[in-house]
Amino acid sequence: TDLPRYTPIVLVEDLISAHKVAQVSPALCLFGTHIHDVALNVLIKENRPVILWLDKDQYGLLPPKVNRLQSFLKHPVKWVSTDKDPKN
Repeated sequence: TDLPRYTPIVLVEDLISAHKVAQVSPALCLFGTHIHDVALNVLIKENRPVILWLDKDQYGLLPPKVNRLQSFLKHPVKWVSTDKDPKN
């Protein structure tokens, strides 16, 4: 699908969450909380806004992950923290 460049890619921890989120926005499964080189390369290539949505138990990891990701992508990265897991 040819989506506008301003449509964000949502990064989530697991495949089920990625499938659910992908119904409304592009999504990329991290298979955990680490942003691997493969995922980073996809994000650089796509050059889209990024939203990082980790489970609530990972809330403390969000600021350093967002800062690191922004330094690689050279544009702002937003984050989401919700009581509900995206797969639910």
